[in-house]
Formats: sequence, C-alpha cells, structure tokens
Amino acid sequence: MNDDFYSILGVALTATPAEIKERFRFLSHAYHPDKFATDAQRRTAEQDFKRINEAYQVLSDSAQRARYDATRSRASNPPPRNTQPSAPAPTPPRRRRAWLRVGLAALAIGILSILTWSWLFSTTPRDVAFLGTRFGMSSSDVRKAVEQHGARLLSYEDYRSSEASPSIEVFGVPVFSEDRRRDSSLYMSSIEMYESKVEAEFHFRDDRLASVSVYYDPLSASHSQALIDTLGAKLKALYQFSHREPSKEVPGAYTLHFESASATPSLWVNLTDPKHPIIILTLLHPKTKTDETRAREERAQTALGTSK
Repeated sequence: MNDDFYSILGVALTATPAEIKERFRFLSHAYHPDKFATDAQRRTAEQDFKRINEAYQVLSDSAQRARYDATRSRASNPPPRNTQPSAPAPTPPRRRRAWLRVGLAALAIGILSILTWSWLFSTTPRDVAFLGTRFGMSSSDVRKAVEQHGARLLSYEDYRSSEASPSIEVFGVPVFSEDRRRDSSLYMSSIEMYESKVEAEFHFRDDRLASVSVYYDPLSASHSQALIDTLGAKLKALYQFSHREPSKEVPGAYTLHFESASATPSLWVNLTDPKHPIIILTLLHPKTKTDETRAREERAQTALGTSK
C-alpha cells in the first residue's frame, strides 16, 4: 500500500473533512478483517487497515494535516543540487487514485476468495442466514425470502442508483479464472430495523447462498450503543458467544465472535467517530471455511503433479 496518506485514503489534496470521513468509513468496511477467511488474508487486511487508520488520524486533524502537508511538500520538492537535475515532479493525484483502485480491486478478489471452492450442500431449517434466508438457497429463493420483508435484491448498479446514500461500495474485479466465474453477489435495498437503516450484500457460490454481510446505519448517532446491545442480545440468544476481540489497529474498536453448527456470525463495531459509527454483521456457514481448507490442501498436494 502506498505510503502517501492522501493516496491511502484515495482523496484529493484539497479534500474536505467530510470527504475524508466518508472515504475512511468506506475503507473501514472494505478492509474489515472478518470478511476474510484465511489467517494470511486477515493479517494483510489488518496491516492495510492500520495504514488507513493512521492516514485518517492525521488528515482528520487540521493541525496534524498542516504539518503533514508541509513535510510532504518538502519531500516532494527537494532543493536542486549543483551536479544533479531537479527532482521529478510528484505523481499526479489522478495516477495515485488509479493505483488505489487497482489495490482495492485486488482486495475485492481476496473478499471473493472467502466463498467456498465446493459449496453445493444440503441445508436444514437451522441453517438460517438473514431475513428468513438459508445458506445453500438459490438466488431466486433468497430474493423471494427478502421480498417478504419489504426489501429487494438488486444488481450492484441498480442498488447504487436506487439508494440516496448507499453504504456498500465495490469496484469492478476482473475475472482471472473459471473458478471465480462461479461467484456472484446481490445487494439488498435499505429497510428500517432497530431504528437503523439496514442494507446487505448476499454472496453466492454456484448460485447458492454462501455468506451475508449486513450494514447497520443508526438513524441517530446517539442510538449506536443501544443498537449494539440489541444485536448482541439477539445473537447470544441464537448462537454461542465465543469471545470479544479488540482491534489491534483501532483503539476502541472490536469484534464480537459467535459460533454454532449452523453459522459463525461476527459483529464488527467501530465507534471511534461518533458521527459515523461502523457496525457490520457478517454471517458465514461453518462449511465455507472447512471446504476452503480442504481445497487449499488439495491444491498443495497436486501443485506439482500426483505420484505414480
């Protein structure tokens, strides 16, 4: 990841505090560690998020930003030497943003790898995911279940155009293998729940529901803690509470982990900016991680061919 704070957040040098906050909110969603299945992916996401948080802490504070701008300007324009040509001009902001988009596209590929390599499995009534949907459901059945709750499942383009302030943002990802052509996502239009605007991203593998990410945006910032308490109580009533994991990169942020035979939910909470709370519930079927581990082991065993 680029070391320039403006490039890390993907904002212009003239970005307003509101634009910086909004960009940080999006990147916090995109780099949420619980969206990644393997330890290696989690470690990479955690390191990237550490840089994102560092950039935000500096650029969101007017005094620190002024000092950083001054230091950045001196580093980008050193005095010319007698025997050397002047330093090249700094990379234009547009080019830096282009590289950031490439990086985020690579991140999205990592998110897609959360989905299993071999997903087709039978479901039971206990395999409930969200809003009456079940893991293993077809996209058409998931759509019908969601519609019973007054919401719609849309393509990404339709979702973005239908929402005044969408919470979910993704970048186009090139398909590099036949395997990834089996992955798809649908996006739920916003509904009101627990005094919050709720949107969700449903991930499918071979047209079977694999995981769900639910984004909660409290209608009032003062309601954030009440929402977290409500969600925590609901989850504890349905699943076995595992542990609370403090964030190593963002002091005060944490993840609540739950587990059961039917799902492994995790609730990411970041209230470091009271005006922009980040609350994401991720629901993943245990078989997803099991199948991915098996597929990874099989790839390692057959990478150089099979024994005679």
